Amino acid sequence: MVYILKTAVSIDKPIIASTAGASVDDIDRVVSFLSNRNKDFAIMHCVGEYPTADEKMHLSQIDFLKKRYPNVRIGFSTHENPNNTDLIKIAIAKGANIFEKHVGLNTAQYPINAYSVTPDQADAWLSAAAYAVVVCGEGQARLPENKAEKDGLRSLRRGMFANREIKGGERVTRENFYFAFPPNESQFTANDFSKYSEFIASIDIQENAPIGPENSKYTNTREKILEIAKRVKNLLNEGKVIVPGGVDLEISHHYGIDKFDEFGLVMLTVVNRDYCKKLLVSLPGQLHPEQYHNQKEETFHVLYGDLELRLDGNAQILGPGDVVTVMPGVRHAFRSKNGAVIEEISSTHFKNDSFYTDEAITKNPNRKTLLTYWMVD
Repeated sequence: MVYILKTAVSIDKPIIASTAGASVDDIDRVVSFLSNRNKDFAIMHCVGEYPTADEKMHLSQIDFLKKRYPNVRIGFSTHENPNNTDLIKIAIAKGANIFEKHVGLNTAQYPINAYSVTPDQADAWLSAAAYAVVVCGEGQARLPENKAEKDGLRSLRRGMFANREIKGGERVTRENFYFAFPPNESQFTANDFSKYSEFIASIDIQENAPIGPENSKYTNTREKILEIAKRVKNLLNEGKVIVPGGVDLEISHHYGIDKFDEFGLVMLTVVNRDYCKKLLVSLPGQLHPEQYHNQKEETFHVLYGDLELRLDGNAQILGPGDVVTVMPGVRHAFRSKNGAVIEEISSTHFKNDSFYTDEAITKNPNRKTLLTYWMVD
């Protein structure tokens, strides 16, 4: 075999090698030999039985060869019943892209053998191959856009309609609109609505009117939220702070997500019973606005980073290991220059026991975003 291979590579021509009857070791050696010599070559799945019965075709060997030799062109050498046009379709669907076929002519002296096709059978075989190429279509990337499909699917979506008059500047929430179909061409639909979506009416919207770009401003905060989660994970890793699995990420964006880098905080509630434990993450440059609690007493333990803590307006600088207790009624705010992770240990946290000195924050009902499975990369 070595002599044959050396002779083959000495000729400046592409090489097609059949795998009929070859062991995996034999194929490995041939592929290695040809690859190391930078030859242009293909290997063909082939069964050396003439003709080959359908049950002995083993076309899934094409999958095996593609997986084992991902950088090698894989083909199919066929010896099936000449009237069979199904196997070529299957081979193409499995990724074979070079083919060998026996073609013969009947003569008075020499009849055609049992595995060669006549010219008419070859035409039918080639037509089947062309059909398979068309229906298999694109396989290297996601489907190209199909306008008919896109338009048809859009007509089945539920559009957003106002269930009462919505004033200009008002937030569009699940309480003031309903879903129904069919939507008009530009209307927002259920596909646009998620916990990351924000719709603000740009003009007055009448009851039962469609909600779309003509009367509302749409913002999707998904990328921003995921970017925040990534930054939080990085800071926790820097501080070597281990977070229990399954803890939700609570992102506080007091003045809106667009101002989160300036005003905000991320909280992870580990436990909230008669006692409460949270991890607070303050990203670099962030201010957590001043607030107080009437019932909760809390202790801050800095685990990592730097913290400027203000209690009733009096500032103190804290670092890793520092511990400060904040009594009920004490106004507190903090910021971090380089980022900080704080362990908060407190009495039970009540949802309605946080009061901000800036009433604009308290009046903002959409100042928090919860993220589950945020630790999964």
